[in-house]
Amino acid sequence: MEAGIELKGSLTISVNTTINGVCKVNNANDTMKFDYQSLWDITPNIKGDGDIEVSAGTLTFDECTLDKDNITTWTLTGGTSTIRVTSDCDCGGASYDYTACDIDVQGGTLEVDNTFKTNGDVDLSGGMLQVDEQFTGKGELNFSGGTIRVAAGKIAAFTPND
Repeated sequence: MEAGIELKGSLTISVNTTINGVCKVNNANDTMKFDYQSLWDITPNIKGDGDIEVSAGTLTFDECTLDKDNITTWTLTGGTSTIRVTSDCDCGGASYDYTACDIDVQGGTLEVDNTFKTNGDVDLSGGMLQVDEQFTGKGELNFSGGTIRVAAGKIAAFTPND
């Protein structure tokens, strides 16, 4: 996606995707999902250096792979916006050590239901980072507001330049 895509309605993407433009989910009724496609036996691989912006609605990384070359920037704003990383997403741990996306949570909720590891920076100025499994950030952590909620017995670790 060189020029980008602005979602209207619901969309499931089940092919390898390189995001070099801007993907936007910006309406409370909109949902975008990266997910496995059984007909062609495809698990989408997500990579690129573009931006993913969610200001309302939901973006879900379900049964897909966030590639080690995924250097996209995720920006989450708005009280009703959600980015969800499900337990079926390979996002650092299964195929390789880390993805490289930067995360900027200004509002809404980033839900991590899986082992999620990023070398990118994490900025939290509002909203919530909700960890229901494991979150590891190896880039800079800039915390100026919001909430980090970690489920009992689970882990959120921030070790810049480790």
